[in-house]
Amino acid sequence: MIFDEEDDPKEGLARDIATITYRVAKDGEFYVDIDLEDYANDTVQKLGYLIASIPTMPFQIQTMDIVKRAFIEDGKKEELERLIATVIVKSEKFLDRLEKQCEEEEEGKGNEPCIKPSDML
Repeated sequence: MIFDEEDDPKEGLARDIATITYRVAKDGEFYVDIDLEDYANDTVQKLGYLIASIPTMPFQIQTMDIVKRAFIEDGKKEELERLIATVIVKSEKFLDRLEKQCEEEEEGKGNEPCIKPSDML
């Protein structure tokens, strides 16, 4: 595991309210472990932020499926709906920010040539 100099993994466990851990077994099987302190609004919202920030869609979908089954099994349908809403809204914000960043990069390029004359020398 990689930790910042200030980050003590044992100390972090005491203040973690939601964790998602991905691991691979020796046989190549992937596992997703999710730990949630409680179903309080703040905890569910932060779990939603965490899920929305998963960069690859297959991992995000697999994670949401596991969370969905666990929430339903625990009789937490209302909390699941709040979680899904949080993931959708946060994902849209991430997408908007990414699109804006791409547009700014395109505008910054302007009419620059692909190959600069100085590169030819």
